[in-house]
Amino acid sequence: MKKLVATMALCLLSFLAFAQGEGGSAAKGIGLVAGFSTTTFQGNDLTEKNLAYPMCHIGLAAKFNLPAHFSLETGAFYHGKGAKYDLVLDNTGMGLEGGEMTIQHKHVYNYVEVPLYLQWGPDLFLFRPYVEFGPYAGYCFYNRHLNRAADGDGKWGVLTTNEWTNFKRWEYGLSFGGGVEIWKVQISAKYQWNLSNITNSGENPKRLGSLMISAGFFF
Repeated sequence: MKKLVATMALCLLSFLAFAQGEGGSAAKGIGLVAGFSTTTFQGNDLTEKNLAYPMCHIGLAAKFNLPAHFSLETGAFYHGKGAKYDLVLDNTGMGLEGGEMTIQHKHVYNYVEVPLYLQWGPDLFLFRPYVEFGPYAGYCFYNRHLNRAADGDGKWGVLTTNEWTNFKRWEYGLSFGGGVEIWKVQISAKYQWNLSNITNSGENPKRLGSLMISAGFFF
């Protein structure tokens, strides 16, 4: 998968270099992009019930015009990702009292991400709808794991903060979605499909899938 993502990124960069050499590419501008993300775990532990957990993302983007209604967008972003799930513990099976108990867990991850999106969409004078697809890579600089009893509104208890022993800092994946441009404003929705496990555990690998809703203004 790493080779696939690297190959796609190389192809997109080659396409950009070719377009610039032909005189058909021009910088479209620098933009400020921000929005919300909803993230869930993708794993193989059937005892876990995933819950949506919203966070935010913000960063700077650079956009370039390409021939044939194509454009290329990249940048650097802070992307907060979180995942919640209910874990059912069978106390009876472990020889304890109390029967089943549901514990709610919450994970918070803060990434610096660099995407490379190839967009296509016709200019319809007043607006430009487009679809986009491309790889992204990121580095996690903060993580936190909290839990609480799921049957109440108690405070979250912190289990670990910045524990990296069983956690992989680097991530990579593919993103696909679409949006619309109106004047200098861009509104988009995309899904990030993470291709890398976030844990070092081979018994219960986990990935993060994120739905992103963004708005940007290009200068």
